[in-house]
Amino acid sequence: MKEVLPQLLATGLVNTLIISVAATLLSTLFGLLLAMMGISPSRWLRLPARLYTDRFRGLPSILTILLIGQGLARFSYQLFSPTPYPLGIFALSLIASAYDGRDFSRRYSERRARPDGGVPRAGHELRARHAAGGDPAGHPPRAARYSLTSLLPSSKTPRWSICSA
Repeated sequence: MKEVLPQLLATGLVNTLIISVAATLLSTLFGLLLAMMGISPSRWLRLPARLYTDRFRGLPSILTILLIGQGLARFSYQLFSPTPYPLGIFALSLIASAYDGRDFSRRYSERRARPDGGVPRAGHELRARHAAGGDPAGHPPRAARYSLTSLLPSSKTPRWSICSA
């Protein structure tokens, strides 16, 4: 077992990296397409994007992987031979693109709603905070706040404000 374990770990690492990088690239591209459809003025483009994102975000990931793996296995075998990589990449891309598409369209809509037209002014705000003697880093980003607070005991959860000052 000791002789085989390093080889198994190396092979598993390579397989994981191949599948995750390929699925990330495909899901980002498909997520951008979904975001463009989601912010389109045409109802005929918005509706399929909304249905797709709602369905795939509501469906458990393991069920999507199972349906793709079992439902498209014969088709995949004829195209790609018996390797399971394409089906795994496709299933993970479908799942992640639903989240990416909603996130991209929401961020675009938030930027357009800003009074300055969505122009980032982070450098100016950081310099002003530092000149006023405040913390130059300001408030931690929202994603970091949420992930960090889940690691703390509930009695020690910091009460950061949602708005950056």
